[in-house]
Amino acid sequence: MYSIVKLGNYLLMLGLTISLLGSNNIDVIVAGLFVHTLGVGIANGCIMRLVMSIKGYSHVMLASMLGVMQAILFAVILTIMNEYFSYLQFSLMSFTTASFIFGLIAFFIISNYIVAYRNRKWL
Repeated sequence: MYSIVKLGNYLLMLGLTISLLGSNNIDVIVAGLFVHTLGVGIANGCIMRLVMSIKGYSHVMLASMLGVMQAILFAVILTIMNEYFSYLQFSLMSFTTASFIFGLIAFFIISNYIVAYRNRKWL
């Protein structure tokens, strides 16, 4: 499970890097976001399974807690990105730069979570 989340995490960053490097061409951005979405799906599916395997808590509570946390983070990041986009007049470069920055933050959050899971620091 660790290696699958790690693979998804690297695909996430690879896709955003492709989008950032090809920010002048919409086709390259779309291809990069496809790879990014594939990585997010792989990582998120495995993380959900890992969270659901925590013993001592209700599976419904864990799933809803993870869903609420992801929704709050998504809303906050979307608000920040919208301010950044409007400042740079909604250009493709502002979109790919902001996506890369927040993708980098997600990369480190996922990396820390999966290392903590592997070492079982919360038990």
